[in-house]
Amino acid sequence: MFTAPDVKAYLTKQKEALRLLHHAMNNPQTSVKVYSVKTANYTVVSADYLIHYTTGTFTATLLDASTVEAGTEFQFKNSGTGTITAACFGSQTIDGVTTKALAQYKYIKVMSDGANWIIVGQN
Repeated sequence: MFTAPDVKAYLTKQKEALRLLHHAMNNPQTSVKVYSVKTANYTVVSADYLIHYTTGTFTATLLDASTVEAGTEFQFKNSGTGTITAACFGSQTIDGVTTKALAQYKYIKVMSDGANWIIVGQN
């Protein structure tokens, strides 16, 4: 048998879970950040956030900056010994260039401005 305080605590937790779910559904870029490890050439999908390469020399191709919301961010990290190249869709650019090479232990964070990509963080 449940007591009134037990039911109240349960309902409070459910209410908070629904609030968080509602926030995540209405703010997808700020809610869940997807981490994925890649070991091959890859084309970014909108659900990605951090694409982490742990081995090899590969290219990660960004989405068309004009098809994602301005402010959308992606990060690329290279922990392997090869070179990872962040490449743009078509003739779009990352701060004026179509590709950005990442040596071992380097990362880059890019943001769509609605037409191209801009670097907002790197080492």
